[in-house]
Amino acid sequence: MLTTTFGLWVFVFIASVYVLVRAAKYFTTASEQIGKALHLPNFIVGTVIVAIGTSAPEAFTSLFGTVAGESEFLAGTVIGTVMANTLLGLGLAVLLTRRVVRFDWDLIANDLPLFLGAAVFLILMLLDGEFTTTEGIIMLLGYGVYLFYVYTMRHGEEVEMKLHKRKKKHQPLNIRIIFTFCVSLLVLFVASKFTVDAVIEIAHIIGIGTSLVAASALAVSTSLPEIVVAVTAARRGNFDLALGDIVGSNIFDLFVIFGIGGMVTTLTVDDVAFRIGLPMLIGIILLLWLVLIDKKFTKAEAMLFVLAYLLFLGKLFGFI
Repeated sequence: MLTTTFGLWVFVFIASVYVLVRAAKYFTTASEQIGKALHLPNFIVGTVIVAIGTSAPEAFTSLFGTVAGESEFLAGTVIGTVMANTLLGLGLAVLLTRRVVRFDWDLIANDLPLFLGAAVFLILMLLDGEFTTTEGIIMLLGYGVYLFYVYTMRHGEEVEMKLHKRKKKHQPLNIRIIFTFCVSLLVLFVASKFTVDAVIEIAHIIGIGTSLVAASALAVSTSLPEIVVAVTAARRGNFDLALGDIVGSNIFDLFVIFGIGGMVTTLTVDDVAFRIGLPMLIGIILLLWLVLIDKKFTKAEAMLFVLAYLLFLGKLFGFI
């Protein structure tokens, strides 16, 4: 009976994540079309909509877990997602292309300091084991600073490359686009609810904390949009896009998901995530700096990233 129940919840988890990722794709496309039909600036359409769209799965699942009373759920999901985005996303993007990977965008001088700043802010706020409403507001203001910085640096045009190529004359707003937007948003809500329920039940059945499942299986699953975009862009030779997709999504996850979650309720972080997840968060940013200082990414460095992710999982579950 226990095996049957476990198998059922695993199926629910896999099916819900699949629907979640597909709904996020339709949501992003519809949001982009609405933005263009309303003649919103490219900066808004590119930076804000793409970030929300690719980060929608982890955002919805994190917030649903928080509302469900799992105060440690959000921290585990977000930290695990940042690890999966950076180590798996960039690692696989480089390993799965035959091209020589070089970057034109100066990440070290532009985005990386803000990524590091978001991580440092988060660690300082979690030193007492809690994340309050005031701290949530500060994180949201931090994302506002990031948007202002991106706008002044005219980074919006580069991030806009993440969107699908389209004709100069954009499709006018119609019922189909609005219907797609509303339905995909509704599906995101429903799929997130089932995903969170499945994670909680699986964690209870196998006797481990929900934050561990959230930081591993759920984090990888909800990172699929970012990873797919990065791998696809790298195989097409657009390495700046692959890098911008990962780093931009990470900054959104740290600032916005923690910010909104903190405004919903007081968040907590379990001891394992605090001792392992947060130090490794700073570690991967330093690793990024060391790897990208010469604006290229080798296969050996990509393998190091994948091994670092396996190390993270091993430490998380006490295997290492």
